[in-house]
Amino acid sequence: MSGDSLIDTIPYEPTAGPPSPRRTRPQPASPPRPPRPVRPIDRWLVSLVRKGLGPLPARMVLWDGSVWPFDSEPREPVADLLMHDRRALFGLVRNPSFSFGESFMTGGIEVRGDLLAFLEAVYRRYGYD
Repeated sequence: MSGDSLIDTIPYEPTAGPPSPRRTRPQPASPPRPPRPVRPIDRWLVSLVRKGLGPLPARMVLWDGSVWPFDSEPREPVADLLMHDRRALFGLVRNPSFSFGESFMTGGIEVRGDLLAFLEAVYRRYGYD
């Protein structure tokens, strides 16, 4: 079968070594962008998340620093959910069980406080005791 395939007709020429690395100029760091203002759509999305989760011992803190408690009772929150962007907030409305984990891993959501106590409160709320 030798000589019948295309592979046998292409001559093999070994390279002289690894290719030389490309030299690139270091790029100056871009200045950090100021946080986007919270708009009415963001407040509406927060109200949907709060309505969906119900009363919890936690607060949601948006990227501009505004605080939205999940609970109407004056009790100490176990955690603060810091929302770093609108995409993470929209994801909690669209598909909360998937989006929370994804946004947490990518940095869209940060939990300050007791993450385990917050998750236990959410699971208790939905009857997963």
